[in-house]
Amino acid sequence: IAFGVGTFITGLTQSSATTAIMLISFVQAGMMAYTQTIGILLGASVGGTITAQLIAFKITEFSLLLVALGFIMTLSIRIQKVKQIGETIMGFGMLFFGMYVMANALSPLKTYQPFISVLQSLDNPLIGILIGTVFTAIVQSSGAFIGIIILLASQGISSIEAGVALMLGTNLGTAVTAVIAAAGTSREAKKVAASQVLFKFVGVVIVLIILPYFVEFVKNVSPISTEKSGSIAALADEVP
Repeated sequence: IAFGVGTFITGLTQSSATTAIMLISFVQAGMMAYTQTIGILLGASVGGTITAQLIAFKITEFSLLLVALGFIMTLSIRIQKVKQIGETIMGFGMLFFGMYVMANALSPLKTYQPFISVLQSLDNPLIGILIGTVFTAIVQSSGAFIGIIILLASQGISSIEAGVALMLGTNLGTAVTAVIAAAGTSREAKKVAASQVLFKFVGVVIVLIILPYFVEFVKNVSPISTEKSGSIAALADEVP
């Protein structure tokens, strides 16, 4: 049940860090026991992947329809719950339209050699993990940064190896928020932050150990482009 709750809440808020902060607050206030938070934290890791899936499925192309639908529901229907659902839909539409605009803005980078050189260096997973950790800690949202990674890939300027390394880094970076939130709290609340860090760290280490096999598995279960193998067009089709 806790796992399901964690997945659902994080799917709505699109931030596992937000879920972790809520749990730290609840434990600090004595509303929850530390042991009750474990399943929710695990579910939060799954719920945080929903945004990435929606972006990868190119829902950004229908973003303005979502904005329009949410706007109509918010203005024309007086029932409070329906208005709130409309605001949520409109918010998602704005989020994905922003991603769409960003993707078009990033297009010139595919011919900018210094940027391409930086991306090529990310094939070293340790560098990719470090950059992913730092950027996610700064923006405080793994979902937003993973969205940027997918958008870079959609322009054919990122390999799957670099993308996976960066995403491993986002896992570590999102735990930084929980650590900051736990500063000055009780021992029990600090345990929640420690659990978040351990979950993320152990997950990164496991994937890092099996990284070549993991990447090969992802390639095997993903669609194959009809474009020439290794070309920018093929990368733009397959990597996102």
